[in-house]
Amino acid sequence: MNIKYTVSNKEYTVTGTFASPKGLLATTNDKREDGQPIYISLATRPDLLAMIATAETEEKNKAAKIKSRWEGYEQIKKAQNIEEGNHRAFEKMMETGSSIYRGEKTESTGVLLAKYPQAAAYMALESMSYAAHYAKAGIANRYITRVDNDELMPIEALKKAQDDWSKEAEQEVLNS
Repeated sequence: MNIKYTVSNKEYTVTGTFASPKGLLATTNDKREDGQPIYISLATRPDLLAMIATAETEEKNKAAKIKSRWEGYEQIKKAQNIEEGNHRAFEKMMETGSSIYRGEKTESTGVLLAKYPQAAAYMALESMSYAAHYAKAGIANRYITRVDNDELMPIEALKKAQDDWSKEAEQEVLNS
């Protein structure tokens, strides 16, 4: 969330909010002369509070729309979370020496990934965007944006992202 807001003829970019003992504050990217961040009290700025609420709602709606657009996305995420929980429960059982293991039953993530290839490709792009290598993450983010803007389908975007990353990695090897 980046909201432009003007206070006393100075424009700020609000990047988020947090609660403090003084009430709800908005954080900005801007700094005071001493290098400390600038915070704006939302108690004295109801108009800014309304702008932030609207921006947060729009951001959540956009994210929900993107995620729901790919059939099976939510099912795959849920199955992954259940499988991870089952894995943790099994590890805990083994550590404590208990003989009782109660894992939740779910459809296999592998089956769901095969059943919903567009959602699987989108999730692979998301995973690639979390890469530690900035160029790989940047390539993935570029293609996620194109998918979100309906320029490409996820499978096509994933293939192109992987190709771009292969070229980038090969170039880095040749340059080193």
